[in-house]
Amino acid sequence: MATKRPQLAKLTRPRLNRVMELLKGAFDANAKVTAAGMLQEYAAVAMDLEVMRRTMEIAHPLLDSPELSAPCAMLYFQAEGYTYYLHGKYDLALADFDAAARIARENDFQNGIANSGGVVERRVPRSMHRARSDSCTAVHRLH
Repeated sequence: MATKRPQLAKLTRPRLNRVMELLKGAFDANAKVTAAGMLQEYAAVAMDLEVMRRTMEIAHPLLDSPELSAPCAMLYFQAEGYTYYLHGKYDLALADFDAAARIARENDFQNGIANSGGVVERRVPRSMHRARSDSCTAVHRLH
């Protein structure tokens, strides 16, 4: 399980707040979702729930945008899924990994991202397992 790492508040927080402010500007969907994915990666490492929440507020309205490229959407879902996973929100993590796997499958991406959901399926307590997901099915096909 991840551990909470000390935040360098004097350096990090003002910069995070500035990025969040900038993302309210007139950037295209790809730029915003890409930045949101990077912020999700930070939230995973720092165990920062506030950044995770604010990042979702930025990205979620754009995930169905026709402007959004498939790779940007896929990478965002992977980043958010991993952050959910570290916070023990396994159903939400699996849903995001399934979304990433679906995008990869629909676009013939060959980078093995479907493994993410399988890793979560193997690590969650058996009592929390759900019906086999798209990502779990994809992992079984790899074996």
